[in-house]
Amino acid sequence: MTKTEQLLQILEKNQSVQSILNRADSLNMPNWYLGAGGIVQWYEKHFGRPIEQFRSAEEAINTWPTTATSVGVRKEKDGKLRVYARFGLDDLLGMVVRANKAQITEKIYQDKVDRWIKIWPNLKVIPWDS
Repeated sequence: MTKTEQLLQILEKNQSVQSILNRADSLNMPNWYLGAGGIVQWYEKHFGRPIEQFRSAEEAINTWPTTATSVGVRKEKDGKLRVYARFGLDDLLGMVVRANKAQITEKIYQDKVDRWIKIWPNLKVIPWDS
């Protein structure tokens, strides 16, 4: 079984995720994904610097703070789920936290790591400088 198939199997069993995907799909948006992404409206105020507008959902996902969270899923017209994972799924399914330095700073990364390790103590954390 591929990593994508593993993730899809997990998602297909989760009724909450399925409900959200169905609602999002019903909006007929041209380019969307469900993921662990951010909200750009407050980015500059929160982080002290602006980000340029993205041309697509995929482009935005490529900048999310860690490789494990740079993953999105959406429902296609045929009803099948599509996974977008620029960095693959190994880190997500392997509980590995690795910085995606496209937008974040070392401090933002470390704050996330400190918070997440309390919730998931078995995470394998890759240091910022690796």
